[in-house]
Amino acid sequence: MSRRLVAVGLLVVLAAVTAAGAVASPQPDPVCRACGASFADAADDRGYDVTVANSTATVRVHANGSATWTVTNRLDGADADALAEPNAAESVARAAVREGRGLPHVYEEGALTVESVAVEGRSVTVRFTDPDAGTRQLGTLVVDYFHSDGVQGGWILDVDEFTLVGPPGTTVLNDPAAAIDSEYAPPEATPTVDGGRVTWHGSLDQEHGPVFYEDLYVVYGDSETAGWRVAGATALTTAPIWLGNLGSFVVPTAFVFAGVLFVVVAGIDGLLSSGRGVHPKQVAALGGLAAVAVPVVSPGEWLVGIAVVYLVAGGAGTLAPRLLRTARGATALGAASLVAVGGAYAALEALLGDPVVFEPAVELAVYHLPLAGGLLVGRALAAYRAGGRLRPVLFGAAAALTGWFVAGAAYVPFASTPFGLVLFVMGFAAVAGAIAAGPLVALTAQSSGRRAAGSGAAGAPGGAAAES
Repeated sequence: MSRRLVAVGLLVVLAAVTAAGAVASPQPDPVCRACGASFADAADDRGYDVTVANSTATVRVHANGSATWTVTNRLDGADADALAEPNAAESVARAAVREGRGLPHVYEEGALTVESVAVEGRSVTVRFTDPDAGTRQLGTLVVDYFHSDGVQGGWILDVDEFTLVGPPGTTVLNDPAAAIDSEYAPPEATPTVDGGRVTWHGSLDQEHGPVFYEDLYVVYGDSETAGWRVAGATALTTAPIWLGNLGSFVVPTAFVFAGVLFVVVAGIDGLLSSGRGVHPKQVAALGGLAAVAVPVVSPGEWLVGIAVVYLVAGGAGTLAPRLLRTARGATALGAASLVAVGGAYAALEALLGDPVVFEPAVELAVYHLPLAGGLLVGRALAAYRAGGRLRPVLFGAAAALTGWFVAGAAYVPFASTPFGLVLFVMGFAAVAGAIAAGPLVALTAQSSGRRAAGSGAAGAPGGAAAES
């Protein structure tokens, strides 16, 4: 099979995966299944030609996490008077609650109970209850109606007015409006908050009505509730999404990272057995080459972190080789290289005239943990070569996998589920990270091995891997 044919095949597979992700991308859902067009559709299914001229929904959330919905639809159209008869209105209203599309419970099953249906003129009011509107966390009540469990399909404001009311004596503790990007969302998507009431103003036009795509929580509690409780409550509510991302994306790619790193370590073991090795100056030179390639290679920003880690490890190994010979020194050197990665990012942002933000700098440093962890893997390899014991192998595996899991946990979204294409991105990063860690593994494996051979200390349980 020719290389060109293989390349074309890979491009076809990538295009198919991308297209599948686009086709499967979730669509916005209405915020009220018994309002507006949903109610009119239920009426049409039962032979009534009506439209909804005005629709409102008020949701009263109770202290136990249940909620009572009160929806009023003012009817128009040829059959508006016929549908306003009590029996007909009750049949359509119950069907809208049971079969309508939208909140409550878009992404999970829910047991909704219609309590009453009232008719006044051409207005039909349906009152129904939902036992699962929110959860209690850290002394607060977190309402998750507008959180898609990580799907992020978006929300159609298919009602003239939607009001969420908290339990008596409570107030809204967070800022729901802050979750919405006003640059891309219409003004109606930004709610107003008044004590324990949150209100949106929408439109009955489902096709062209206001839509917002962000997930948000509404947190209720006593006005004196500490801010850390509010943040902790939303984090606990969202944690299952993050844990799902760990299982779906971080765990599978950890096997890829571990497998490729094992091959790299085996190759380095063979290299050292043949009497060859890697000098700190060579690693520093690789870092220099990566730095030079940053403005040339696209996307060059991927090389910045590698260049910094190589330069720090190689430079420190040249000036202070003792750092390469102990677990404590290798750990300190790895930590210094990660700090340097964050510093390089901040410096680059400053040079470009952009505001320096602390959080992205820390995240970028954490992403390079699997790379810097190669220094400790090299220590473990040296100990194993000197003593042939299992403990250094376990130490090296733990160091490598811990680095990957911490980096992966920081990379995957906390409150949303990414498309499956992220799995390919992380798989590529796993292969690239394991290969890039090779020079660092060789650096500490060689230095530690020479010291261990000279002192015989590596023969002790744990060997050089545990030495400090």
